[in-house]
Amino acid sequence: MRRASLSAFFLVTCLCIAASAQQVRTIFLVRHAEKVSNAADALLSDVGKKRAECLANTLADAQIHAIYTTEVKRTQQTAEPTAQHAGVTVTVVPGKDIAGLVTKLQSGDSPALVVGHSNTLPAIIEALGAGKIKALGDNEYDGLYIVTLDPKAGASLVKLHYCDCGKPRANDPAQGMNPKM
Repeated sequence: MRRASLSAFFLVTCLCIAASAQQVRTIFLVRHAEKVSNAADALLSDVGKKRAECLANTLADAQIHAIYTTEVKRTQQTAEPTAQHAGVTVTVVPGKDIAGLVTKLQSGDSPALVVGHSNTLPAIIEALGAGKIKALGDNEYDGLYIVTLDPKAGASLVKLHYCDCGKPRANDPAQGMNPKM
């Protein structure tokens, strides 16, 4: 009898693990916010801190369950307000370990937030199977990429802009227009 109960428990546990691996996952990806300089480990500028707070407000209803950053302080500073709001501990993953991060995203808690860099976001999105995006510009900080991993439908990608922080977007057609017109 005890052996049958143990076998049933093991079977149910395996089924639960398999079911959780098959769930739809939502991943929000952003580049770190504006930095004070081009130093290798530059911190966030005042505008960057404002953007980090705005990110937390933007994702306030997203029920973030996991947050991943690189070892670089500005990614951690960008994630911190969202982590505090969501009550989540930030997981630091080496910036060069894209395969390890993707494995975590495919099997970990969802929804998740990833704060990366201009050169890592395109690689992460592609590794998740959500297609290719163009390289991010040096001054492009407002992109919010949403990847949905659906075991049945595959991966999909949506790009939004968040928190203008008082700056017009570089590709905004209204940027050069006379506001009095």
